[in-house]
Amino acid sequence: VHAARGWADLAQTLSERAAHARAVNLDPASVILDMLLKIDQMAATSRAA
Repeated sequence: VHAARGWADLAQTLSERAAHARAVNLDPASVILDMLLKIDQMAATSRAA
């Protein structure tokens, strides 16, 4: 249950960050890389738990 909540929070955060990135015209490649790094961090946390 704890892992599911973490993934749900991450999905919400990534969605908000993507919307902000589009609004301020950030480089899409850097935004995607940042998202992938956040997903990787969450996956590592989920595996460790």
